[in-house]
Amino acid sequence: MIMMEGSRGCWWGQKYPCTFCTLNGEKNEYRTKTPQRVFDEMTTLIKKYPGGYALEFTDNVLSGDLIEQLPILTQNITGVKAAAEVKPNLTEEQVFGIRAAGFWQVQAGIESLNGHLIRLLGKGNSPVGHIAFLKACRRCGLDLTSNILYRIPGEEAEDYEMLCSLLPLLYHLPPPTSYTTEDGSTALFQSEDAALMVEAIHAVNQGSVAYLSENPYGRAYCDRFSRANRYITEVFRSDSFHNSQIYSYLQRVRNRCRMESALIRVHRNIYYFPIAFELSHGCRVCCDFCGLMAERWTANAPYDRALWQDVIQASYDFTGPIVGESPLYFANEPLDNPDYERFLADVEEITGHIPQTTTAVAEREPERLRSLMEFLGQDRLRDQERLRFSIRSLSQFRRVTECFTPEELAFVELIPNNRESVFMSSDSGRNRQRDSRKKIRYSISCLAGVKVNLPDRTLSFVEPVLPDESYPCGIRVLETVNFANAQDYREKLESLFRAHAFADLPKNEIVRIHPNISVKKADNEIFRVGDGVAFRLSDNRWNEQMLNDFKSGSTFEQSFRKLGLPDAFETDVYDLLNKMFHSGYLL
Repeated sequence: MIMMEGSRGCWWGQKYPCTFCTLNGEKNEYRTKTPQRVFDEMTTLIKKYPGGYALEFTDNVLSGDLIEQLPILTQNITGVKAAAEVKPNLTEEQVFGIRAAGFWQVQAGIESLNGHLIRLLGKGNSPVGHIAFLKACRRCGLDLTSNILYRIPGEEAEDYEMLCSLLPLLYHLPPPTSYTTEDGSTALFQSEDAALMVEAIHAVNQGSVAYLSENPYGRAYCDRFSRANRYITEVFRSDSFHNSQIYSYLQRVRNRCRMESALIRVHRNIYYFPIAFELSHGCRVCCDFCGLMAERWTANAPYDRALWQDVIQASYDFTGPIVGESPLYFANEPLDNPDYERFLADVEEITGHIPQTTTAVAEREPERLRSLMEFLGQDRLRDQERLRFSIRSLSQFRRVTECFTPEELAFVELIPNNRESVFMSSDSGRNRQRDSRKKIRYSISCLAGVKVNLPDRTLSFVEPVLPDESYPCGIRVLETVNFANAQDYREKLESLFRAHAFADLPKNEIVRIHPNISVKKADNEIFRVGDGVAFRLSDNRWNEQMLNDFKSGSTFEQSFRKLGLPDAFETDVYDLLNKMFHSGYLL
């Protein structure tokens, strides 16, 4: 993040200061640079720091002239990525304009959606204006941060009663990112249940509840969320793997995915399993948001206890305890198989762990789910997030709440995949044709390794990739083989990992530069740029030649020989390229 300044002071506050504002002191003198000067400074900073860094304006609020002119000034340059604070009275055209100018995030002084409270705060806007601004941000994909203020001098109970009635109707719009009192303190408005309810409503919609730690209604959820994250981090430690090569390979895939997608990089608890099992061929649900584009269901795997336990034991022996966390579903619905719970119990018997279950049909068999909850136990549900319900629509959500009590749902994660959800979804699979939600280019696959389809008796080595026309589901299948029995399964499993799970750069295998990264040069350095991150190389003819070789595909041995360097340099060159390989820039 690179800070820059377009103005000082506040053009609104110079005339009508907000009643709660403590910025700029008593003497608020507003000064601003011309739009052309701001554009020139932006261009200079982008050229000087080519690593995909974002520009953050430190202005109290962007000037109207700058908002009008930036879309015009920036239309012929690329690489602009900026954030700023704006007044929430912008028209839809202005919001779309700053988004087109390269602004990915804005902070806006919403403060409230109640007319009486807005007037008490001196905001100079209206609830209708604020809501129109929220709609425009949602429509153009502009990330929005804002606050809700309470404990405002002159407030009335009716103001919050009105908000509690209004906010559930706005679940599809960007929620506030924090709640605070008018005096700037972080104490909660404990005397008003309404304020706590407002927080709870938006916490569910936003999926980030860190600020609810003092909220009696949200504390339990915060604690469960933290425990689940700690558990996931513990699970993916190296001692969960018998095979260090597989562990290193998964770290390399994770590095690549984090380089490709800023969203993956932000969510630090995203890891990849070395194995996943499908207990049916296809899926009976076929959700319209399915990123893996599951096929229609055709068959279930019969429960062959001897074969299944041999498969789990072989997987455990080769990969380690991590197999006990690996899901018993991939592109299918786990509850399609009537023996799902028996398969699950065998995994626990052999590994001591129970994989997480995610179902999209919780409302169809509530008694079966209750039995599963009892089998999992409250400790696993609370601390390990072993059960998740995917929400396909609002009507299904209402049926779920009718089928289960609040106590039963207390430790079940509800994943809002309905069209109205404010959650960002992957532009992959069937969701590529779904245009009602903001979509981001990343793979939903949690697998980097072997997919076992038990009905078909197949093993497929798959990796997550950025979705595109070649890989619309965000997965790449490297090889598929059949297995006949448990011994054959063990041999084929080990063979696939040896063939594809490289921990380090193979010297005699063809590798290529990642096709989705760009190249920039500055200050005698070459930058390989991913999504907001970059790998630096010295700008010399040897590095230039190597990059050209790997652009079309080459082995390390071939590329090094072309350089004409003495053999004494081979280790240094290999170490450099191996770092690029581990970081995901070489494939």
